[in-house]
Amino acid sequence: MGGMVGLEKAEIPGLARGVFGIDANTAVLSFVAAFGISKAISNYSVAKLTKKYNRKTILITGWLFAVPGAAFINVCTQLELDFSCKHTVGY
Repeated sequence: MGGMVGLEKAEIPGLARGVFGIDANTAVLSFVAAFGISKAISNYSVAKLTKKYNRKTILITGWLFAVPGAAFINVCTQLELDFSCKHTVGY
């Protein structure tokens, strides 16, 4: 959460004005809204999974996907592979 707040305050307003040509407040609002929507979808899907599997199984499965992906991002040299891995991990 701290990383998201840092992006929201430091990076997003500058990108909004310079790259996209929109107001900083609009960009921050859309960033927070997108984060909230993705968090809600994630929470809903995990809640559905907990009816079939226990929380520990879901957590370990998530880590099994995230740890190799994060390690791969650190050693990746091609931009396309980096983007696909970040998409898979959820960055």
